[in-house]
Amino acid sequence: MPTEETLQKKQEIIDRLKERLVKTKAIFLADFSGLTVSEISELRRSLKEAKTEVKVVKNTLFRRACEGTDYSKLVDKVVGPTAVVFIDGDPIEVSKVLIKFQKATKKLALKGGVFEKELLSEADIIYFSRLPSYTEMVGMAVGAVAAPISSFVGLLNNLLSSLPRVIYRASEKEK
Repeated sequence: MPTEETLQKKQEIIDRLKERLVKTKAIFLADFSGLTVSEISELRRSLKEAKTEVKVVKNTLFRRACEGTDYSKLVDKVVGPTAVVFIDGDPIEVSKVLIKFQKATKKLALKGGVFEKELLSEADIIYFSRLPSYTEMVGMAVGAVAAPISSFVGLLNNLLSSLPRVIYRASEKEK
């Protein structure tokens, strides 16, 4: 039978997880079994750059923290060794990091996740990794807006630079 102190510590962990669940944009779950400590550290470092935090918590505590939240759909996927990836940045960028790491190590198994209240499968996360990230999409949009403008500026530049030549040739013909 757990002591009162143990129950209190577990409840504190659940409360902290619930607070973290409220703040996060999305969550991915991964099976990290077979990874070495250095590989897990490398994964955490690369995910930290993408504004993401990786936590390994007891499955029962995470399940309890998910109860009554948008992430309650994840409860069935929390089986075995599970790393919880709390995403505060761009989920597409995080999926790219996870898939790249998965291909490099051949050990990380994605279990699924939740993004915008929708349950995701491993296939969905792989699909996310193929999409352009937020910064890439902004660059594409700026390029699409700038292309006609730069073409118009080029046309005006050609017209203005050819005008003196036309005037010069016309004056040459009059002589």
